[in-house]
This record gives sequence, C-alpha cells and structure tokens, in this order.
Amino acid sequence: MHASSLLDTHHHAVVTTPEPDLGVGMGRIVGGYAAWFNARHGRAGALFSERFWSRRSEEHLVRAAIYVLVNPVASGLVDHPRT
Repeated sequence: MHASSLLDTHHHAVVTTPEPDLGVGMGRIVGGYAAWFNARHGRAGALFSERFWSRRSEEHLVRAAIYVLVNPVASGLVDHPRT
C-alpha cells in the first residue's frame, strides 16, 4: 500500500501487487458486497465496472499517490493530508 484515504462515500488506495492479478484481488474484496447489493436491489451484473485501473510506471504511481492523499483536502473533509 503506497497511499490510502477513506472518505465518507468511498475509499482510495494505491497498491502494488506481486503478480498481475489486481482484478482478481478486487473481485475478492468487493465481490461479496456487490452480490449482496444486487440481491437486495433486484439488480444483476457488474456493480463496480471500471472502478479501478492499473498502470505500471513510476510517474503514474507518484501522481496517483498525490491524488489519493490530497483528495480528502480537496473534498473539504480535512485541512491537511496528515489529519
């Protein structure tokens, strides 16, 4: 985990995986919730379609981490990224 921020309605995380299996991991993390939500609301199909992405460059890593750390400040939830 390189950066993380938990907001009122969602969570941002910048992670590196040892294998190219981010999609599998995301399925494990949010799959149960998606199935429950769809059953509760009579829905079917992908709930989190295109809700994560993967890039493999130092520039993308740094830019994503900055975005994640500054997002709570930009949203007005905190005054500084450390809080």
